[in-house]
Amino acid sequence: MQGWVGRATGPLMGTVLVVSLTASCVTSGATKSAGEPTRPPGPLATASPTSPATPSAAPGVSRAGVPTAAEAATVAAIIDGDTLAVRGRIAGKVFTSTAQITVRLLEVDTPETKHPSKPVECFGAQATTFLSQIVPVGSTVWAVPDVERTDRYGRDLLYLWNANGAFVNLEIVRTGHGRAVLYEPNDRYITPIRAAEAEAKTAKRGLWGACSATSSSLPASPSPSASRLPSASPPAGGVYYAGCSDARSAGAAPIRSGEPGYRGGLDGDGDGLACE
Repeated sequence: MQGWVGRATGPLMGTVLVVSLTASCVTSGATKSAGEPTRPPGPLATASPTSPATPSAAPGVSRAGVPTAAEAATVAAIIDGDTLAVRGRIAGKVFTSTAQITVRLLEVDTPETKHPSKPVECFGAQATTFLSQIVPVGSTVWAVPDVERTDRYGRDLLYLWNANGAFVNLEIVRTGHGRAVLYEPNDRYITPIRAAEAEAKTAKRGLWGACSATSSSLPASPSPSASRLPSASPPAGGVYYAGCSDARSAGAAPIRSGEPGYRGGLDGDGDGLACE
């Protein structure tokens, strides 16, 4: 019996020794020097993978409200209130290269400032200044096309959003710096743009307050031939062109009397053929 007890005592003492050493190691490992960070309990955190940057994105640019299909470009120059030059960031579906192109904003028309045969129209300078403020040279814009991509002059027809996500085409009309104009078949946003025009008219913003009903669609200093034309008469077919440049951009010029878009204000010599 005494020998059995001695044999039993050996394993028990070994067990006690192992437990004691284990406790000592745990206690020693948990003890940190002052200022040393303590690892939080649980499994080690793994770094989440970083998504590759979108090539067309720009740092610090908000895309809130911008269509997902839009592509980024950099503003290169402001030409007038509804025309500018941009460079695409990458070659994609909207911009086929990074070369500089001229953009004519869709569904909006601003008073003329650079027409080869017309003086600056009422509120034209203000419209150009507004565009340079909402999309400054060097800033980012986001672009989306419609059905027809270019006009007869080779200009790209686009809708633009600025770096803050503001819809540029609509803002020009909403602030009274331009009018809503339908360039069929490009009619994707014509409903909200027309609503913005109605709001601007009611509030007499911009050209609706600064220009008279006739001078808003004619040069600031009308020519004698234009002053005797019935400019207040509605355009034929419900189609409105603010100037001959817009009629040409839409591929409608020359416009004969009775055809959609014809009005006396575009027929300078009164011969029944406008924008010849």
